[in-house]
Amino acid sequence: MRWIVVMLCLASGAALAQDAQDPKESLLHAELRREGERVSDACTFSFKAIPMCGYTLFTDHPLHIAAGSMPAQNGFGLGGAFVWTKNTRNWRLSWDADAIGAISGGAWRAGGYMKLIHTPHPTKPVIEVVIPTPGEKPKASEKKKVSAPFTHPYTVFNLYAQSISLNKLKLLRRGERHDARRSVSVWDDSDDCGRNVIKPVYEWPAIRKLGLSLQGEVDGRS
Repeated sequence: MRWIVVMLCLASGAALAQDAQDPKESLLHAELRREGERVSDACTFSFKAIPMCGYTLFTDHPLHIAAGSMPAQNGFGLGGAFVWTKNTRNWRLSWDADAIGAISGGAWRAGGYMKLIHTPHPTKPVIEVVIPTPGEKPKASEKKKVSAPFTHPYTVFNLYAQSISLNKLKLLRRGERHDARRSVSVWDDSDDCGRNVIKPVYEWPAIRKLGLSLQGEVDGRS
Protein backbone atom coordinates (compact mmCIF):
# COMPACT_ATOMS: atom_id res chain seq x y z
CA MET A 1 0.00 0.00 0.00
CA ARG A 2 2.89 2.36 0.80
CA TRP A 3 4.42 1.71 -2.62
CA ILE A 4 1.16 2.55 -4.42
CA VAL A 5 0.85 5.83 -2.49
CA VAL A 6 4.48 6.67 -3.31
CA MET A 7 3.92 5.92 -7.01
CA LEU A 8 0.84 8.16 -7.13
CA CYS A 9 2.75 10.98 -5.45
CA LEU A 10 5.67 10.60 -7.87
CA ALA A 11 3.33 10.59 -10.86
CA SER A 12 1.60 13.75 -9.66
CA GLY A 13 4.95 15.39 -8.88
CA ALA A 14 6.30 14.52 -12.33
CA ALA A 15 3.23 16.05 -13.98
CA LEU A 16 3.58 19.22 -11.91
CA ALA A 17 7.30 19.46 -12.68
CA GLN A 18 6.62 19.06 -16.38
CA ASP A 19 3.99 21.80 -16.29
CA ALA A 20 6.44 24.12 -14.51
CA GLN A 21 8.77 23.84 -17.51
CA ASP A 22 6.12 23.70 -20.20
CA PRO A 23 3.83 26.75 -20.50
CA LYS A 24 1.06 24.49 -21.78
CA GLU A 25 -0.90 22.87 -18.96
CA SER A 26 -1.20 19.08 -19.17
CA LEU A 27 -4.53 17.33 -18.79
CA LEU A 28 -3.55 15.74 -15.44
CA HIS A 29 -2.40 19.03 -13.98
CA ALA A 30 -5.60 20.73 -15.17
CA GLU A 31 -7.78 18.07 -13.54
CA LEU A 32 -5.83 18.32 -10.25
CA ARG A 33 -6.12 22.11 -10.32
CA ARG A 34 -9.89 21.97 -10.94
CA GLU A 35 -10.32 19.43 -8.16
CA GLY A 36 -8.40 21.68 -5.78
CA GLU A 37 -10.71 24.54 -6.69
CA ARG A 38 -13.82 22.39 -6.11
CA VAL A 39 -12.54 21.20 -2.73
CA SER A 40 -11.68 24.76 -1.73
CA ASP A 41 -15.18 25.95 -2.65
CA ALA A 42 -16.97 23.04 -0.95
CA CYS A 43 -14.94 22.89 2.26
CA THR A 44 -15.54 26.36 3.62
CA PHE A 45 -15.58 27.02 7.36
CA SER A 46 -19.30 26.70 8.00
CA PHE A 47 -21.62 24.08 9.43
CA LYS A 48 -23.74 23.94 6.25
CA ALA A 49 -20.68 23.09 4.15
CA ILE A 50 -19.89 19.86 6.04
CA PRO A 51 -22.12 17.53 3.92
CA MET A 52 -20.96 19.01 0.61
CA CYS A 53 -17.32 18.92 1.74
CA GLY A 54 -17.59 15.24 2.65
CA TYR A 55 -19.32 14.44 -0.63
CA THR A 56 -16.57 16.18 -2.60
CA LEU A 57 -13.70 14.55 -0.71
CA PHE A 58 -15.13 11.04 -1.15
CA THR A 59 -16.41 11.24 -4.75
CA ASP A 60 -14.37 13.81 -6.70
CA HIS A 61 -11.76 12.92 -9.32
CA PRO A 62 -9.00 12.21 -10.13
CA LEU A 63 -8.13 11.83 -6.43
CA HIS A 64 -10.55 11.07 -3.61
CA ILE A 65 -10.74 9.35 -0.23
CA ALA A 66 -11.46 5.62 -0.37
CA ALA A 67 -13.30 3.88 2.47
CA GLY A 68 -14.75 0.44 3.06
CA SER A 69 -15.06 -2.42 5.49
CA MET A 70 -12.35 -5.08 5.43
CA PRO A 71 -13.69 -8.64 5.16
CA ALA A 72 -14.00 -11.08 8.03
CA GLN A 73 -13.86 -8.93 11.18
CA ASN A 74 -10.77 -6.97 10.10
CA GLY A 75 -12.31 -3.58 10.75
CA PHE A 76 -13.03 -0.47 8.70
CA GLY A 77 -10.43 0.88 6.30
CA LEU A 78 -9.53 4.31 4.95
CA GLY A 79 -7.18 5.25 2.15
CA GLY A 80 -6.98 6.97 -1.20
CA ALA A 81 -7.99 6.35 -4.81
CA PHE A 82 -6.94 7.65 -8.22
CA VAL A 83 -9.36 7.47 -11.16
CA TRP A 84 -8.78 8.42 -14.80
CA THR A 85 -10.64 8.16 -18.09
CA LYS A 86 -9.64 8.50 -21.72
CA ASN A 87 -11.61 8.22 -24.96
CA THR A 88 -10.15 7.31 -28.34
CA ARG A 89 -11.72 6.73 -31.74
CA ASN A 90 -12.56 3.08 -30.98
CA TRP A 91 -12.24 2.74 -27.18
CA ARG A 92 -13.51 4.25 -23.94
CA LEU A 93 -10.93 3.57 -21.22
CA SER A 94 -11.15 4.05 -17.45
CA TRP A 95 -8.67 3.27 -14.68
CA ASP A 96 -9.03 3.04 -10.91
CA ALA A 97 -6.21 2.43 -8.41
CA ASP A 98 -7.00 2.45 -4.71
CA ALA A 99 -5.52 1.35 -1.39
CA ILE A 100 -7.09 1.24 2.06
CA GLY A 101 -5.78 0.19 5.46
CA ALA A 102 -7.78 -0.87 8.51
CA ILE A 103 -7.97 1.74 11.25
CA SER A 104 -7.09 -0.98 13.79
CA GLY A 105 -5.60 -4.41 13.24
CA GLY A 106 -3.15 -3.77 10.40
CA ALA A 107 -5.16 -5.33 7.54
CA TRP A 108 -4.92 -3.65 4.15
CA ARG A 109 -6.04 -3.94 0.54
CA ALA A 110 -4.63 -2.39 -2.65
CA GLY A 111 -5.56 -2.90 -6.26
CA GLY A 112 -5.82 -1.61 -9.78
CA TYR A 113 -8.84 -1.92 -12.07
CA MET A 114 -9.35 -1.13 -15.75
CA LYS A 115 -12.44 -1.07 -17.97
CA LEU A 116 -12.25 -1.06 -21.77
CA ILE A 117 -15.39 -0.44 -23.84
CA HIS A 118 -14.99 -1.12 -27.55
CA THR A 119 -16.78 1.56 -29.57
CA PRO A 120 -15.77 0.87 -33.18
CA HIS A 121 -16.33 3.69 -35.60
CA PRO A 122 -18.95 2.57 -38.15
CA THR A 123 -17.69 2.19 -41.70
CA LYS A 124 -21.02 3.48 -43.01
CA PRO A 125 -23.10 6.30 -41.53
CA VAL A 126 -25.58 5.03 -38.97
CA ILE A 127 -28.24 7.50 -40.11
CA GLU A 128 -28.46 8.46 -43.74
CA VAL A 129 -30.92 11.23 -44.54
CA VAL A 130 -32.30 11.39 -48.09
CA ILE A 131 -34.02 14.61 -49.20
CA PRO A 132 -36.25 14.05 -52.26
CA THR A 133 -36.81 16.67 -54.91
CA PRO A 134 -39.85 18.88 -54.19
CA GLY A 135 -42.94 17.24 -55.62
CA GLU A 136 -41.21 13.85 -56.06
CA LYS A 137 -41.96 10.85 -53.84
CA PRO A 138 -38.97 9.04 -52.28
CA LYS A 139 -38.07 5.69 -53.75
CA ALA A 140 -38.49 2.44 -51.84
CA SER A 141 -34.71 2.13 -51.33
CA GLU A 142 -34.53 5.66 -49.95
CA LYS A 143 -37.32 4.93 -47.49
CA LYS A 144 -35.39 1.88 -46.29
CA LYS A 145 -32.25 3.94 -45.71
CA VAL A 146 -34.13 6.35 -43.47
CA SER A 147 -35.62 3.58 -41.29
CA ALA A 148 -32.43 1.47 -41.08
CA PRO A 149 -30.53 2.94 -38.06
CA PHE A 150 -30.23 0.92 -34.87
CA THR A 151 -28.12 0.95 -31.72
CA HIS A 152 -26.46 -1.96 -29.97
CA PRO A 153 -24.48 -2.58 -26.77
CA TYR A 154 -20.72 -2.51 -26.93
CA THR A 155 -18.14 -5.14 -26.00
CA VAL A 156 -16.81 -4.57 -22.47
CA PHE A 157 -13.52 -5.82 -21.02
CA ASN A 158 -12.69 -5.65 -17.29
CA LEU A 159 -9.18 -6.25 -15.91
CA TYR A 160 -8.12 -6.21 -12.28
CA ALA A 161 -5.22 -7.02 -9.96
CA GLN A 162 -5.52 -6.87 -6.18
CA SER A 163 -3.47 -7.72 -3.13
CA ILE A 164 -4.97 -8.08 0.34
CA SER A 165 -3.60 -8.87 3.78
CA LEU A 166 -5.98 -10.05 6.52
CA ASN A 167 -4.94 -10.63 10.11
CA LYS A 168 -8.14 -12.38 11.16
CA LEU A 169 -10.38 -14.76 9.28
CA LYS A 170 -12.68 -17.04 11.27
CA LEU A 171 -13.68 -20.29 9.61
CA LEU A 172 -16.04 -22.89 11.08
CA ARG A 173 -14.78 -26.36 10.24
CA ARG A 174 -16.95 -29.44 10.20
CA GLY A 175 -17.20 -30.99 13.65
CA GLU A 176 -15.58 -28.01 15.41
CA ARG A 177 -18.52 -25.65 15.71
CA HIS A 178 -18.18 -25.31 19.49
CA ASP A 179 -14.41 -24.82 19.58
CA ALA A 180 -13.87 -21.17 18.66
CA ARG A 181 -10.10 -21.30 19.23
CA ARG A 182 -9.56 -24.01 16.61
CA SER A 183 -11.81 -22.29 14.06
CA VAL A 184 -9.56 -19.22 13.67
CA SER A 185 -7.42 -19.09 10.54
CA VAL A 186 -4.85 -16.35 9.84
CA TRP A 187 -4.30 -15.08 6.31
CA ASP A 188 -1.00 -13.34 5.72
CA ASP A 189 -1.42 -12.20 2.14
CA SER A 190 -3.51 -12.96 -0.95
CA ASP A 191 -2.93 -11.80 -4.53
CA ASP A 192 -5.84 -11.86 -6.99
CA CYS A 193 -6.00 -11.07 -10.69
CA GLY A 194 -8.56 -11.67 -13.39
CA ARG A 195 -10.43 -10.49 -16.42
CA ASN A 196 -13.91 -10.79 -17.87
CA VAL A 197 -15.55 -9.85 -21.14
CA ILE A 198 -19.14 -9.30 -22.30
CA LYS A 199 -19.61 -9.60 -26.08
CA PRO A 200 -23.08 -8.71 -27.43
CA VAL A 201 -24.22 -10.72 -30.45
CA TYR A 202 -25.70 -8.25 -32.94
CA GLU A 203 -24.01 -9.11 -36.26
CA TRP A 204 -26.96 -11.19 -37.53
CA PRO A 205 -30.37 -9.45 -37.71
CA ALA A 206 -32.18 -12.70 -36.80
CA ILE A 207 -30.24 -12.94 -33.51
CA ARG A 208 -30.06 -9.22 -32.81
CA LYS A 209 -33.64 -9.06 -31.52
CA LEU A 210 -32.95 -11.74 -28.88
CA GLY A 211 -30.45 -9.55 -27.03
CA LEU A 212 -27.92 -12.35 -26.57
CA SER A 213 -24.36 -11.85 -25.32
CA LEU A 214 -21.33 -14.07 -24.77
CA GLN A 215 -19.61 -13.83 -21.39
CA GLY A 216 -16.28 -15.21 -20.22
CA GLU A 217 -14.21 -14.80 -17.07
CA VAL A 218 -10.82 -15.95 -15.79
CA ASP A 219 -9.72 -15.40 -12.18
CA GLY A 220 -6.63 -16.45 -10.26
CA ARG A 221 -5.64 -16.33 -6.61
CA SER A 222 -2.34 -17.09 -4.94
